[in-house]
Amino acid sequence: IHQLFEETVEINKDRIAVVYEGKQITYDEINKRSNQLAYYLRKRKIGSDVLVSISMLRSIELIIGILGILKSGGAYVPLDSDYPEKRLNYMLEDSEADMLLTTKECRKKFNDFKGKLVIFGEKFFGEDLHDREGRQLNISQYSDKNLNISTPSESLAYIIYTSGSTGEPKGVGGSSRALAHHIWCMQDLYSLSDNSNVLQKASCGFDVSIWEIFA
Repeated sequence: IHQLFEETVEINKDRIAVVYEGKQITYDEINKRSNQLAYYLRKRKIGSDVLVSISMLRSIELIIGILGILKSGGAYVPLDSDYPEKRLNYMLEDSEADMLLTTKECRKKFNDFKGKLVIFGEKFFGEDLHDREGRQLNISQYSDKNLNISTPSESLAYIIYTSGSTGEPKGVGGSSRALAHHIWCMQDLYSLSDNSNVLQKASCGFDVSIWEIFA
């Protein structure tokens, strides 16, 4: 799916990819920033079928984080920061994710997490990221070029948890191949073109968000 995105970047470099509350970012810039994050994640041993949780408020950084995880070969596990702390920590523990990408605002819900931690600060992505001990992560030192990684199409792209209305929430995984076919189907169903805009209205922890983000 990330390679399909990179193909889209090549023909839409200067077009706006994401808009949020007065901020906007082009396809070229979001691609470069997610590449830098992906190189960092690779250095931290993130690769095919390795799970990375992500819990952030709605933002451009959330989309960069998801793309960076996919570009590294890993699979993302979205945790809606509005969920109760007990539910979030259950999903984090149950998924056995190797790393958590979060923000200063959301980190307080994950004080018991002992794994790898990347904290997005208040400045725009790449300038203010820290580890658990508060040391700055110089993501900008990494290449912004596309990674030459061959990820099997059957490898995991994401795991999203069910509501848990019939018991404990259960993680449901989707492959990169399935995600690509789903996006193509939705593009055809809604007759989407290069000039279409898609509203990303659903919580990142709800499966509807997947096609809204990538369509």
